[in-house]
Amino acid sequence: MEQSYKLRCSLHGHSSDIRAVASTIIPENGLVTCSRDKLCMIWSPLSTDGGEGGYELTLSLKGHTNYVSSVCIVPPSDTYTSGLIATGGHDCTIKLFHPTTGQCIHVLEGHTSTVSALAAGKFGTLLSGSWDKTAKVWLKDKCVMTLTGHTAAVWAVAIMPQQGYMLTGSADKSICMWKAGICEKTFTGHDDCVRGLAVVTATDFLSCSNDATIRRWNIHTGCINVYYGHTNYVYGIAMLPNGVDFITCAEDRTVKVWEGGENIQTITLPSQSVWSVCCLCNGDIVAATSDGKARIFTRCTERVANSEELAAFKQELASSTSTDDTLGGVKISDLPGEEALLAPGSRDGQTKLVRTADNTAVVYQWSVSEQQWDNVGQAVGASGGTAATSGKTLYNGKEYDYVFTVDIEEGKPPLKLPYNSTEDPWVAAHKFLMDNQLNAQFLDQVANFITQNSTQSVTTTTHSTHTASDPYTGGSRYIPGTTSSTTTTPSTTPNPAGHSDPLTGGLRYIPGVSGSTLSTPSNSAGDINPYFPVSKYVGFESSNADGITGKLKEFSDYVDADLMVKEEDWPIIQCFTSTTDNAPVERPGLEVLRKILKWPIDKLYPALDVLRLCIRNPHVAVVFANPTDLYNLTQAGCVQTPLHNQMLVLRVLSNLFLSDVGRDFSLQNSDAIVEHVAIEMKSSTNRNVRIGVATVLLNYAISGCRVSCDYTEDVKLSILIHIGECIRSETFNEALFRLIAALGTLMCDSAVYIAAAQSLDLKSTISKLTQLTEPVKLIECARMVANML
Repeated sequence: MEQSYKLRCSLHGHSSDIRAVASTIIPENGLVTCSRDKLCMIWSPLSTDGGEGGYELTLSLKGHTNYVSSVCIVPPSDTYTSGLIATGGHDCTIKLFHPTTGQCIHVLEGHTSTVSALAAGKFGTLLSGSWDKTAKVWLKDKCVMTLTGHTAAVWAVAIMPQQGYMLTGSADKSICMWKAGICEKTFTGHDDCVRGLAVVTATDFLSCSNDATIRRWNIHTGCINVYYGHTNYVYGIAMLPNGVDFITCAEDRTVKVWEGGENIQTITLPSQSVWSVCCLCNGDIVAATSDGKARIFTRCTERVANSEELAAFKQELASSTSTDDTLGGVKISDLPGEEALLAPGSRDGQTKLVRTADNTAVVYQWSVSEQQWDNVGQAVGASGGTAATSGKTLYNGKEYDYVFTVDIEEGKPPLKLPYNSTEDPWVAAHKFLMDNQLNAQFLDQVANFITQNSTQSVTTTTHSTHTASDPYTGGSRYIPGTTSSTTTTPSTTPNPAGHSDPLTGGLRYIPGVSGSTLSTPSNSAGDINPYFPVSKYVGFESSNADGITGKLKEFSDYVDADLMVKEEDWPIIQCFTSTTDNAPVERPGLEVLRKILKWPIDKLYPALDVLRLCIRNPHVAVVFANPTDLYNLTQAGCVQTPLHNQMLVLRVLSNLFLSDVGRDFSLQNSDAIVEHVAIEMKSSTNRNVRIGVATVLLNYAISGCRVSCDYTEDVKLSILIHIGECIRSETFNEALFRLIAALGTLMCDSAVYIAAAQSLDLKSTISKLTQLTEPVKLIECARMVANML
């Protein structure tokens, strides 16, 4: 057996996931990486012979207007003696770049959705696969053939030049073999989306799939072998230089090396998703990951990284996985995962200890009013100590601050509950229950017993609960986001008096239903879907006029003199906060609004609340809906600002859709707005902020179904992708409901967006929501969307 692969170097340069990687012809032993940051980068070895040393970035290829998701190398020809680099992206285009100048030579247009796969053949032939369910054959920069037949997105393509066959792998779980534009054979066997293809011989090829397997196929006899080893989606596959063995990469953080049909090495990466792999001509292998890095591994001892780099990689890996960490004697890996939070609690205040995605233990508490599990703090492990510490009680050979005697059941001997003050009570309680095989329902009772009977303070890091205490005065106050100052949000249960609009809680007109005989909508098969498509834009329109004005008056005394509100201007502000009509706004009123929007960031939120209400008026929107004010607005609500600011900026962006002027502006500037929303989505765990994110995306989804001009397919797909990412990470029911309604709205009567959602593997995530017991609207909406997928 050959020597194992070891790290050669890591390539840093991209600011987001690297989705595709390929070995270059020029530079020799070089590579090209493509990323969600819209860039492609060419990397060259520091030594010309590919010997020891790292890599340097030599060119950045620019031109894509959205994520770049696929790449291949077009071999040299008489026209292009250095060959070309072909890249495909979410902007539905294929771009051909010169490898030495970085110039974009050609742009190939024809696909109507993301170009997810590329392969190059003889004589300049290029094969592309797309989410539009087709593959296209390009020659001399022209589309000469479109291959149709798949019923879902095409994720993988390959060319078998000896036989003249083209292969396409799809989310419909099949692989089609084409010749001269005709599908001659369909290979089935995978249980999920086919993600990668690699040609082995003139008659054999390999495929990898979301079903976590790799299959070897013969074009005449079908599947001849199945390889198991990965534990999650297998995204990529590439042949090693000997043309027999291969490598694969997957969502399980690993690259696997296969020789003779056996997995002979597993390389674990410090990143959840390993999106793509390739092999360099010198035998080194490259892995592209979701942390924006490409890592090169080698079997050549001369090219292995130095000891410091290897140690740094090992430390990076350890800190990212921590699979063997323990917490107060409880093995974190033994704790239930976040899927345990899908099951509702049995009573208010019930607690549950959960292992999060980053392998930490967190205490969650069930809220009956919110019908959700609230994160109440990260569990903290013991800080250690020695047996020589005085004042301890010895139990099972270890010293503890306390060893409680607990009577569990009459007639049975009491149990011992050891506890140190430096431990988290919930960790100690969990370990006690597990060690004694007791019901986990007693977790909070045991933890509270520990807290009440120990004199030390609890070390759990808790999040403060939301109260109405004014941080400036200590008294009751106007709070943006509380009932008195926020919009009426969707009701969690249908209106018993009639059909409830799931987004406003109000009654709505349903054709064919008499107004006097309205009843709670049934969601049995064949009944009207009351949840989507959503046709009415959703805003935040309620207000606490006196509270907003009062806070503005308070803050006005603390700002610069030229920004203070004059006495004669207060009636204007009062009118802004209480009027709902669209009457023209005079110039003095607009000047007052501009002035208060210049207040310091910590005193800005009541001014943003005024803007939230005013922006509904087209006469105000036409003044403030411009790129400069949009930039200032997003800066006022960026993640470094107070939560109130973040929430209110998202509500302003939502309310822009309530007027034609604001809506047109939102569509024309979707890139900037959605980018701001995406940052909030990834960084904030605040409920009101998350609902604001969901509402902006919902309004874009509504626009996608209502507006055709100036709202391109790539924008719709971008919205769908963001909605999908939000759904995966969302924990708040109201935000989840709006996101799923948005997804359903986009997918209605659109096979393209159903296929795109299927390609994002959203069905399993959404199906889990149908297992909840509350709220009904979320469960039913999720069920309807899951049925579409």
